[in-house]
Amino acid sequence: MKNLENCLRRKLPYNQSMTIDQGKVNEFADLTGDKNKIHLNSDHAMLIGHSRCIVHGHLTAAFIGGIIGTLFAEDFVVIQKIEYAFRRVIYSNEEINIQLDILEIFPALNTAIVGIKVINSAGNIAVKGKIQMGLSMEPSKNH
Repeated sequence: MKNLENCLRRKLPYNQSMTIDQGKVNEFADLTGDKNKIHLNSDHAMLIGHSRCIVHGHLTAAFIGGIIGTLFAEDFVVIQKIEYAFRRVIYSNEEINIQLDILEIFPALNTAIVGIKVINSAGNIAVKGKIQMGLSMEPSKNH
């Protein structure tokens, strides 16, 4: 059986910079039905004090889930629980930096808590949270 701590220490801390463009925001709105004008219409966003459209919080969260899924695809790591606090807006076409790091490991349970930070282009924490992760059972070699 694999050891979660070894899996995590090989791959974390992890940083990835990315830009969520307006096209992705529009696709997410179509997929989820969240068509709030603050995400889709820059004139509306400016009317209420923003410089441009705001990225959906859960779109940012989906990219974090994608990173976790890709990083640990071969390790049988499963997400057991996720908590997010959306502290600042992320604008469409703004560069962000997603950071993941180990906060705590529980060897007896083969479980860990991984911290999440998303830093916006102004250097502020836009999203902060944590993920509880564990190992699923490896598939049998006989099946």
